[in-house]
Amino acid sequence: MRIASPLLVVCAALAGGVMTAAQRPTFSAATDVVRVDALVERGGRPVTGLTAADFAVEDAGVAQQIALLPSTAPLSIATVLDVSGSVTDDQLVAIGHGVQAIAGALGPGDRQSVYGFAARPRALDPRTALSVDRVAEALRRSGGAHTALFDALHTAIVRGDRGSGGALVIVLTDGQDNGSWLDAQAVIDAAQRHETAICAIGLRDPSLPTPRLAPVTAQAGLRVLTALTERTGGRLVHADRRTALAPLFAAMLHDYRQRYILSFTPTGVARGDGWHPLTVRLRGRRGTVHARSGYWTR
Repeated sequence: MRIASPLLVVCAALAGGVMTAAQRPTFSAATDVVRVDALVERGGRPVTGLTAADFAVEDAGVAQQIALLPSTAPLSIATVLDVSGSVTDDQLVAIGHGVQAIAGALGPGDRQSVYGFAARPRALDPRTALSVDRVAEALRRSGGAHTALFDALHTAIVRGDRGSGGALVIVLTDGQDNGSWLDAQAVIDAAQRHETAICAIGLRDPSLPTPRLAPVTAQAGLRVLTALTERTGGRLVHADRRTALAPLFAAMLHDYRQRYILSFTPTGVARGDGWHPLTVRLRGRRGTVHARSGYWTR
């Protein structure tokens, strides 16, 4: 069934904690070892130098013995760019600088993919990141009246799962969706399965691309972005047409590299029973922890 109402999508996204087992899709998951990426922030800056003893992890309410893994594996980074509606040449150039900021910060073995979307997602040739003009021209061809945010995110998540390293999706959007077949909960489920963090740059300037919707749906779009980022261990920042996008993209990738990779073998909990909620917090330390909200097992 085609999903067109942002309010219905929000309800689906925010109701994930109370869905019955019959309603939830089941994914295969390796539950011998569970890996959780955790970013710790204080005062808007990543907190470094923590050890495994500084974290407490609960699986379905049961405390787990955790280890801290090195974060040396190559990353998969996807930028997903909303170009629906009317986007000015200046805005396309700003987006191009954001894509280039990611390309310039890639490490050995890191992979970058770029998607523009309106009514449907369109993968851009990775070579477009070599030139701001190439990015702008490719995105110009991806524009349109409708917005398929959730389809685009799902595509980036699934295609980005190519190895054992971390996976990050950075999406630039106003949070609205009036053209996807999938809903926000499907995106959250896919991100949990593929261990992908979603970070969002939320566009809030009315002059930027946004469908003509009632004011209540503008707030719904914000709630969608909040749900997507919180449930996958990412974060949400806001921008308008006066904001330089390159520093925001670069900061999100930099902060993601400061994450801690926690691992544990589930103990004292059932296996093969579907959804396991996770709680990750600090022991005796101050800071905000961004980590995925759970994992699937069967």
